[in-house]
Amino acid sequence: MGIANSFEKKIFFNWGRHLWNFIGVSGFFAFLSGIILFLNSTFIEFPKSKQEYFGEDYITQEMIPITLYDWIKSDSKDKPFLSSTEWAKENNKVQPISKDGKKVLNYPSWQEYIKYREIKFNEYLIAKFPDIGNMSLGKYRQDLVEKLNSQNDIYKTYKIKMQNRNDIKYGQRIVSPFVIGYGLAVVASSSISSALFSIERNTRKKED
Repeated sequence: MGIANSFEKKIFFNWGRHLWNFIGVSGFFAFLSGIILFLNSTFIEFPKSKQEYFGEDYITQEMIPITLYDWIKSDSKDKPFLSSTEWAKENNKVQPISKDGKKVLNYPSWQEYIKYREIKFNEYLIAKFPDIGNMSLGKYRQDLVEKLNSQNDIYKTYKIKMQNRNDIKYGQRIVSPFVIGYGLAVVASSSISSALFSIERNTRKKED
């Protein structure tokens, strides 16, 4: 009976009180962790626009020059060259091709008209894309297309990573109330248990 009382007084109640104090501290940290998770979940990220993300290096499809063929076929208002009929009249030349553009009427005149269009196309390129310099159109277009594709891939990866971070935050918002509740429950249980051990200790001292 003496051994049992000694174990109860010196080990069970003393160590039990310390154990519940330790559990209470862990519950408090769990409560704080839940608060931090919830606060972090409120900082949802929103993606920048492509132009904002790349700044001065931003490339659009409109910045890539079109080919001579596309330029001729386009309805652009900045297309500064005459039709074959207008060119023939202005330069007193034989009509180079038919009005529907399907038949060459005069080969030498047609060759002159082709050179005329190429000159006008080069003037258009220099006016609209002054940084093309001495670079060939093909090389200039290729560099811009590669840069545009690279920016598209980088921007897509940027948005995916941001979405993944936001998904984690949404998950934290769902979990945080349970972590907070668990922490509060542990702290409450620890407080009650510590209070009971204190009452028992004070009662035991009076009895002794």
